[in-house]
Amino acid sequence: MRLNKILFFLSFIMGSTHIFCQNLSIDSLYNQLNKSNQDSSRYSILMKIGSYYQDNNPDTSIVIFHQAINVAKKIPAPEGELNQGEAIRNIGWSYAIKGEINQSKDFFNKSYKIAEKYILHKDPYIRKMANKNLAACIGSLGSLHFNLSDYPKSLEYHFRALKINEKIGNKNLIASNYNNIGLVYATLEDLDKALDYFLRSMKINEELNNTKSKVTNLGNIGLIYMYQEKFDSSLKYLFEALEISEEIGKKTSQSDNLTNIGIVYMKKKEYNNALKYCFKAFEISKELGSKQNQAIILVNIGRTYIYLKQYSKAEKYLKQAELINNELNSLFNLEGNYFCLYTIYEENKNFQNALSYYKKYNIIQDSIENDENTKAGVQQEMKYEFEKQAAVDSISNFKEIEIKEVEIAKQQAEIKAKNNQQYALLGGLALFVIFGGFMVNRYLVTKKQRNTIEEQRKEVIIQKTEAEHQRDEVSKQKEIIEIAHKEITDSINYAKRIQNAILPPLRLVKEKLPQSFILYQPKDVVAGDFYWMEQKNNTLLIAAADCTGHGVPGAMVSVVCVNGLNRSVREYNLTDPGKILDKTREIVVEEFEKSDEDVKDGMDISICSFDFKTNILKWAGANNPLWIIRKGNTEIEEIKANKQPIGKTENPILFTNHSIEFNKGDTLYIFTDGYQDQFGGEKGKKFKAAQLKELLLSIQHENMEKQHDIIANVFEKWKGNLEQVDDVCVIGVRG
Repeated sequence: MRLNKILFFLSFIMGSTHIFCQNLSIDSLYNQLNKSNQDSSRYSILMKIGSYYQDNNPDTSIVIFHQAINVAKKIPAPEGELNQGEAIRNIGWSYAIKGEINQSKDFFNKSYKIAEKYILHKDPYIRKMANKNLAACIGSLGSLHFNLSDYPKSLEYHFRALKINEKIGNKNLIASNYNNIGLVYATLEDLDKALDYFLRSMKINEELNNTKSKVTNLGNIGLIYMYQEKFDSSLKYLFEALEISEEIGKKTSQSDNLTNIGIVYMKKKEYNNALKYCFKAFEISKELGSKQNQAIILVNIGRTYIYLKQYSKAEKYLKQAELINNELNSLFNLEGNYFCLYTIYEENKNFQNALSYYKKYNIIQDSIENDENTKAGVQQEMKYEFEKQAAVDSISNFKEIEIKEVEIAKQQAEIKAKNNQQYALLGGLALFVIFGGFMVNRYLVTKKQRNTIEEQRKEVIIQKTEAEHQRDEVSKQKEIIEIAHKEITDSINYAKRIQNAILPPLRLVKEKLPQSFILYQPKDVVAGDFYWMEQKNNTLLIAAADCTGHGVPGAMVSVVCVNGLNRSVREYNLTDPGKILDKTREIVVEEFEKSDEDVKDGMDISICSFDFKTNILKWAGANNPLWIIRKGNTEIEEIKANKQPIGKTENPILFTNHSIEFNKGDTLYIFTDGYQDQFGGEKGKKFKAAQLKELLLSIQHENMEKQHDIIANVFEKWKGNLEQVDDVCVIGVRG
């Protein structure tokens, strides 16, 4: 399963944001170039010719873009210099297509510095042109960081680019930003968010009739369906993308889609088809000189031969891929590459090489499997959404105004000095009549300068007025957001009071089970996890449950599930845990089936019953186990749960009811998965069940209240500064 997961994401190839031309033949472009005498027209045509060659012959495109730079040098600044920056950025993209990342980055940075000089220019046309180039450079750098597996940095650049493009209304680059953000989220396995951004991108590209970019969208949507194992839908989108890319002659897209079609056939176990399309992709990739793509395809060819058990062929292609991946230092590609080689050597019983590659694989995996990627992505998106409401434009306007005011003050000082000279000369007019004509001339110049300053002062006043208006608008928006936030917060706090009323009071739990503890720590104000207790005659029931999701959605599901548990005991008089779970599932499914939508929410649960007459413990579980530590023992006795939730599921079975001897001094634990799934520690990894077992065994000499404090403190120390990932509920009971 791990092999599939790694190599699926290798198949994502970043789309570009550079300019391109459609429906124009190369001959017609050269004819236009030969007829044109104007530098601005020649520059524009050369850029289109360079773009024509860029995907299929990046070396030729680099030569053409250098010619465009030479023509742009003849165009007066700042437009000519910005044109040079645009051509430099496109050279960077040509190197990116070739897989030469370092050279690509150098050209992007050069283009960035040129654009940055003019983003506050007084001419709106120049200012918009500079911001467009700046956003394209930032987006390009985001794509490079994606290929280097630096996903938080990639998201940061793409959201920065998106913000600029939304400000200047550049729909073409907004669509590209959406697509690239979707790619990062897809790699981080947030498929819903990825699909959302891909669809946003395709909607704009369809509006603009942007066929070339639509190909990228279709391919990426096909990949999402592939990961969801909707293979027929995946092939439909991928073949459509391939067909269009062949029509417009976009060879990079042809290579990408052929590769991905091969991977889908591999997942369908149609290995001959898989090899057929991967080899086609490899030939195009070699023609393009794209080392990054070649490495990806070689790994997938090797992987296919592994499934065919043709290990010598698999090793041949994987070794070729290893050389390229080490040269590119692509961590994500190396992870899959090493795992495949480890698989081959293990199957051939070459244990020395198998161990060597497994160690390499683990080192790479430790470097990239850090939840900080996801956290950084979410934080960046939240920052972007908030900044959309902030007065960025107003601040920029005020900066421009301050600069102009300084310039005006400087000019006023110069005029004042000149006025003093004028007065002195006028005072001696009788003696120096010969200089009269000169003084009249100086007076007229001074008057003209005064008029210029007055015009500038009016412009400053207008800009101040506009800035104040923008500030007022932002203030109104801020007030609306604050009111909405307060209403939402009040509603959530009220929901918390309702949920607290459903939970049994801890004092009541202590009365019934003196030697016990409950560690309950929701991730948000309200929770999807809950603990439950009910007494029926001489039988006491207690459970730890985990409903789908957390926060408000999880809390809403928990209300339905608590109702199901309560009805099972109070209305149907059930006390056996297994029968309670059967009836609760029936009630929950019945409730959700009242909706027109297909609701698959539910819960995992571990439930115990104590019979005070017989001292018999009964237990049943839906996905969550029961752990018992016998008095004096150094091992945990684990009773596994049925692998099915409380909710709608295929082929449901009756829950197993376990009767267990529970003696004085024995300790049991029931829990949800939030504690062991928490990321933290020095390497930012999950706590995991094995470490939780070690912790519980180490504190058996402590009373239950002390155990609660130790478990809570260990959790906080492990979590550190990282965000809590899920609700936490751990219950311990000692006999």
